[in-house]
Amino acid sequence: MECMDPSRYSQIHELITHLIHQVLHEECHYSDPYSLKIHASAIKTVGPSLSQYECHHNKLHSDYDKSFMGKSDWTSLPMSFILALDGFEFMYLPGIDKHRADIETINLKEGEAAMFTSRCLHSGGALKEEATRIRLFAYALPQHCYWNYSCSYSQNRGQL
Repeated sequence: MECMDPSRYSQIHELITHLIHQVLHEECHYSDPYSLKIHASAIKTVGPSLSQYECHHNKLHSDYDKSFMGKSDWTSLPMSFILALDGFEFMYLPGIDKHRADIETINLKEGEAAMFTSRCLHSGGALKEEATRIRLFAYALPQHCYWNYSCSYSQNRGQL
């Protein structure tokens, strides 16, 4: 995977910020989506390539550090958004009480999106064919949260 051309950052950020505000306000009835701090970018994957899960020694990850895992009110949790410009596989654990055997894989089609809180352990799936896949992503944090964008929390599925 590689990161996008920096000259496109402001366009990506503006687009995904607008989408996040709209979805949270209209679909999720989030009280004040405009107060969220948002970091957005894009990722390009060139195949064939292994899944993130395989490359990270059979571990899923959260986009946030472990301190966010115990919070219960979803509106106080950081959230992640992924928008598929090209279809791709997405692996996730459907609950924090689940185990390796419960990992699910979905295929996000072009134009589809996934939204999840910091409690969702996940990973990008494999790209089996010779192809390029691009997706936009964003991290949205309530104003009271501090987070170092270089941190993430991995969990070995065997330890669940």
